[in-house]
Amino acid sequence: LESGALARNLCHVTTTASDAITVRLIELAIADLGPPPTRFAFVALGSEARREQTLATDQDNALIYADPPVDPDAAAEYFLGLGEHVCDGLAKTGYAYCKGENMAKNPVWNRPIAQWKRYFAEWIAEPDDKALAHCNVFFDRRCVYGDSSLVHALRDEVGAALADHPAFFAYMARNTLQYKPPIGMFGRIVTGTAGEPRNAFNIKEAMLPIVNFARLYALRHEHDETNTFDRLERLDETGVLHDDSRRAIEQAYGRLMQLRFRHQVRTIESGNPPDNSIDLGTLTQIDIGMLKHTFSQISVIQKKVAFEFHSTS
Repeated sequence: LESGALARNLCHVTTTASDAITVRLIELAIADLGPPPTRFAFVALGSEARREQTLATDQDNALIYADPPVDPDAAAEYFLGLGEHVCDGLAKTGYAYCKGENMAKNPVWNRPIAQWKRYFAEWIAEPDDKALAHCNVFFDRRCVYGDSSLVHALRDEVGAALADHPAFFAYMARNTLQYKPPIGMFGRIVTGTAGEPRNAFNIKEAMLPIVNFARLYALRHEHDETNTFDRLERLDETGVLHDDSRRAIEQAYGRLMQLRFRHQVRTIESGNPPDNSIDLGTLTQIDIGMLKHTFSQISVIQKKVAFEFHSTS
């Protein structure tokens, strides 16, 4: 960070470390439990799936296994044990348990492929607030270890379900439109909202509209990329975004990510755990000007989403 590395490259470093730790924990678990009864994929979700982990992160993972030909109860017991080994190991290593329990040690998210297909089919066919929450986590997924064909099969199923229910995209667009950029009267940055300290704002929340925007359009146009930067580039290549728009959004996201890393490093150096709550008093006027410009870019993409998906929510 101090040598000027791009935020995109910093994310690749943190993700590579996390992947390596996860793979080693799985190998140790298999050595302890014995060989798996059928094919499986240990799947990263959320920011880890997008290769966008920062220094303030928790676990988001799941486990998919092939429908067992015999003794499904024994297979379920084995893979739940595997999930517990890995998630507990990640927690001991420093990756906190997910507060929402989106982890492979939770039996709900440690299931055969047939059940995973049913999950997504239900979320897409009958979207509600819970389905929308699941979109934020489970629609970004990446195989870290195991048989990636299981993840590809699930992707194909999701694509088919989305084709059958195009109205789902309008519902999903709410992810991008719900966030209100913290700009008040006279262009001032509003702080102290949503439980943040008086002079602070949550930078993770500020980045979510761009993440959601890229995911929404990638799914709509059947692109396989999960990383936000990769998605934006792919949308540019296929003509969904104009080159100028893509660069503006990409620069806004990169600047926010850079600021987020810088804040977290400083927090660690001061002896405190890293977080996403940034005090405006620690920023330069250049930083604040950059934030205001970035928030204006978020407003632009929200208008695009509202217009194209006929949504005002």
